[in-house]
Amino acid sequence: HFPMLSRFLFGNGQPTLNDIPDRSICYSSGINIISIDGISPGPEKNQTTNLSVSSNKRSVFEQLEIIAEGKEKAFIKYKLKSNHSGNVEITVTVDDDGGTDFGGVNSISKTFMLKINSLPNASITGDATIIQNSTSPYIQFTATNGTPPYIFTYHINNQAPQTISTSNSI
Repeated sequence: HFPMLSRFLFGNGQPTLNDIPDRSICYSSGINIISIDGISPGPEKNQTTNLSVSSNKRSVFEQLEIIAEGKEKAFIKYKLKSNHSGNVEITVTVDDDGGTDFGGVNSISKTFMLKINSLPNASITGDATIIQNSTSPYIQFTATNGTPPYIFTYHINNQAPQTISTSNSI
């Protein structure tokens, strides 16, 4: 009798990857991070896993990569190209080196939606001449495409910055 490894009798068990919740963000020009967990090669713990990340709209990203953080965790590191907004699907795939012989499964993928919201638009308008010690002029602050409260920062004659904020509902 020859000993057989169980993976040849039953095939390679599927790797694991926890679900990744959808995200909603405001556009940012900086580097962003999304944590991923629940990564394993499945029941055969001695296998090696490889991670990959892709998107249905790769042109939105200046940078999109996945970086392992130990054996069970990773993070997606991404940077958006200028002023993109809309919905983007991101797919994370975990492959193990167990193969697919005898019905084995060596891959799992999870997809989530990244909703990129436009930056809010803000404007400050006024058409009055300001004379020292006179009645205060009317100046209108307007903001759209964001979430209140809005905070406006402005300068008058290159003096120190001044701020004004709105209430939570406009």
